[in-house]
Amino acid sequence: MAHTAILPSSEMRSAAVRTIKADIQGLNYVQIPGAASAAAAAPDGSLWVLSNAPSGADKYIWHYSNGSWTNISGLASSLSVAPNGTLYAINSGGGAFAYASGIGTWTALGGGCRALTAAADNSLYVISNGSGTDGAIWQYAGGTWTQQPGSGTSIAAAWDPNAYGNPGGVIVPDGLWVINSAGSIYYLGNADYISLPGAASAIAPIIGGLFALGYPANANGNSLYYYDLANPGWKAEAGSGASISSDGKTLYIVSTSGAIYSSSVVAVPTPTPSPSPSPTPTPTPGPIVVSLKSLDFLALGSQNAQTFTVSQANASGVFSVNASNCTNIVSVSPASGAPPFTVTPVGAGECALAIGGDGGQTAILPISVTTSSVTVH
Repeated sequence: MAHTAILPSSEMRSAAVRTIKADIQGLNYVQIPGAASAAAAAPDGSLWVLSNAPSGADKYIWHYSNGSWTNISGLASSLSVAPNGTLYAINSGGGAFAYASGIGTWTALGGGCRALTAAADNSLYVISNGSGTDGAIWQYAGGTWTQQPGSGTSIAAAWDPNAYGNPGGVIVPDGLWVINSAGSIYYLGNADYISLPGAASAIAPIIGGLFALGYPANANGNSLYYYDLANPGWKAEAGSGASISSDGKTLYIVSTSGAIYSSSVVAVPTPTPSPSPSPTPTPTPGPIVVSLKSLDFLALGSQNAQTFTVSQANASGVFSVNASNCTNIVSVSPASGAPPFTVTPVGAGECALAIGGDGGQTAILPISVTTSSVTVH
């Protein structure tokens, strides 16, 4: 770990990016002063970030606690914080380090890493930076490195003690979320991987769900989505960002401008209003029901087009289909109106259609287009 001079807190505050709150809505966001390139939430409610300085892949490391910023010595390209408060970091050279905050020293753990996450048992998982788009997964525990099944490009440990039924299998407690180079999302539990529909460029697990940024990564930021593990399905959230992190109670988003936002993700009960002699309200539009769970194509062209239908109780029957994440993969006709909708494959890839209906209801339809019958696991 490189040794750097300790910077005063004024360095971080002077770098604050002032963005109006309306730029991100829907989750009661509050802007944190300062600017960052990535964030790592800590279980004690504090926040570790990488600033957007100096130039290059490795950035200064800052800690935000009780409204104040503190810089520590070192440069890193990625951070993660364990339940016991241990700060793990990797640099652009692939070195992995652990920081002892009590004595302010770094301990080298090994090399060859491109991504990392701290697990519920305080161990460290990393993805190797070997050749290939997807790297092998390794766990560091008790001073020993052990290879794990699978490979990917990004990784995030779940600290959720609960189990959830899912169409792909049971999500067991304290597992591991993995994204591969195609953006596919997987969960590693006791034995094997479970796949989730859709694709993501970044993920942040919380108790009961998973926040994700759309795929592929975009220099202008990616849309935010939430997957409810108790009621499996994706929901589009307002706002976008370049980096996300969560301690299970608070979601942090770093925008492409470097602005840092936080929002509580703990549900707050809404008081029940007192009855009044008002007219009978119009029935609330129900959830959107899609006729298919996913669309899979094995060849391109209009001759291989498929259709799907959509329904919604207490609604007009008119829907919009947002295919912005599926550019150069499929085309959809009509883009809005009454079903059925025709989906034509135009290029290989994976994406998801966002279907909107009345009452702000949305649904996600995963799309997969391949031009080969060979499946790589």
